[in-house]
Amino acid sequence: MAVDKMSAKDILMRAVECDQVGRILEAQDLYEEGQRLVMQLVAHQRDESKKKILCERIKEYNDRMRQIKERVQKHVIGGELVSSIPIDEDSVGNSYRNLFGKYLDAEVKEVLLEEPYLYEKYQFQNFVSFLELLAKNCPYLKYVRLVTKTHSKAPENQINVIRQITQDLAKRNVTLCTKFVETLHDRKIG
Repeated sequence: MAVDKMSAKDILMRAVECDQVGRILEAQDLYEEGQRLVMQLVAHQRDESKKKILCERIKEYNDRMRQIKERVQKHVIGGELVSSIPIDEDSVGNSYRNLFGKYLDAEVKEVLLEEPYLYEKYQFQNFVSFLELLAKNCPYLKYVRLVTKTHSKAPENQINVIRQITQDLAKRNVTLCTKFVETLHDRKIG
């Protein structure tokens, strides 16, 4: 139990640090993971006074996660995090640099990428090309949140490729956090 408690504490401290420096996507994920671990502690806690304190902490972190989620949604709705760029079928000259280059600079610390169709080799190659552009143009990039759907025919392969990409990014001190949302349909970058 002490390992879980220390782990939850470390995760939540990192969440607060990320929150304070404006890396809200990473903070949101860390709060979520920390809260999950604290909930496990509550389930195993027999001392009612300690259980009450843990429940109060869960509420605090839940409130902060809600605030961050609302802040992210506000930016998305306001168009601050996302620009809509329609690309016609069979069009050419749509490189990632041409499409996103003006947004990628030293100010970028984290990126939210919603890509529902990340299964095929060419889709992963495109994803890696985009990540390379991020790494090249965003020297302070620390966090990428990928939201995608699970491949119904080969989920193991998809997970293995994402795991390898995660490890490669970690060598550049960039964290890739992947979430699988089966209802995802549209592509977005924020």
